[in-house]
Amino acid sequence: MHEPTIAAGFAHGLLEYAVANGATRENLLAASGIGDVELDDHFNRIPLARYIALMRRAEVLCNDPAIALHFGASSNCSDLTLVAMIAGSCASVQMAFDLMNRYARLSLDVDGIDGPDHFPIRHTRAGALLIDNRQHHGLFPELTETTFARFATNIPKAFGRTALRAVHLKAPAPAYRAECEGVFGVPVTYRCRQNAVLLDPAVVSARMATAPRYVLGVLTARADELLQALENSRSTRGRVETLLMPLLQTGDVSMDRVARDLAMSRPTLYRKLKAEQVTFEEVLDALRHRMALHHLSNRMASVHEVSHLVGFSDPAAFSRAFKRWTGHSPRAAARMMVA
Repeated sequence: MHEPTIAAGFAHGLLEYAVANGATRENLLAASGIGDVELDDHFNRIPLARYIALMRRAEVLCNDPAIALHFGASSNCSDLTLVAMIAGSCASVQMAFDLMNRYARLSLDVDGIDGPDHFPIRHTRAGALLIDNRQHHGLFPELTETTFARFATNIPKAFGRTALRAVHLKAPAPAYRAECEGVFGVPVTYRCRQNAVLLDPAVVSARMATAPRYVLGVLTARADELLQALENSRSTRGRVETLLMPLLQTGDVSMDRVARDLAMSRPTLYRKLKAEQVTFEEVLDALRHRMALHHLSNRMASVHEVSHLVGFSDPAAFSRAFKRWTGHSPRAAARMMVA
């Protein structure tokens, strides 16, 4: 368990799209905390929280609350991530999804996947259900919107306009619901049990035009190297943050609880964090800070609700902590985020 990250290629693509649609590069980078140098290599890792901040700022600067949809529909995923290049080099759709699941963490590396695969396929009477099992659906619904917009744009191009039959989203219908239906081009249902697109079953068994066989071998060899490097980069701090995130609003965020969930003793956890030059209290404080900024920028919760979401039973204590973090009150910060 660790801090969620996303491939730098996605952040680069979103940045370029937003700049082309009226945003300023400097403002986007400053708001997200992403450095230009981090985007030079698409294989770099960007903290998911920074990508979320980039998306939120792009929505404001481009005056486009549906920018996640428009970015997804306009971008060629093969230009953003190695995983898409691999999928495009496969002999069949089924092989493409098998390898997408194998290397999915290179695109988005998160814990808590609802099952072994990021994108499982379940066959139903209505068709083949391609499910998005990734974490952070409630936290960041634009993640799925972007992915499904790419599916809705590219699958009909490759397999005909009836290849995509429906879209199911866990999130409630947004204010830009009509825009969603226009981009997807099929019926969209909200507040579903899972995020999924319904496909014609023939799509899953379809053959694909492929690059020479050696190309897939070269790409997967590189992907295996990157996957090993990603595994080696996991930190104790990241594992602690991942465990703490769903516990914040419960108030049960003790070091003993986290150590137990990590199957280690409190002294062992203390030593591991110390080796990374951080204390448990600092990890918790920084996580609360980051999540408070996220919830306020999301504009979906009041200051009082955000106080509860990040684990403060006393709103006054939350306000004091927030001013220590940022130098501003929560309400003042929220006003600046929408300015």
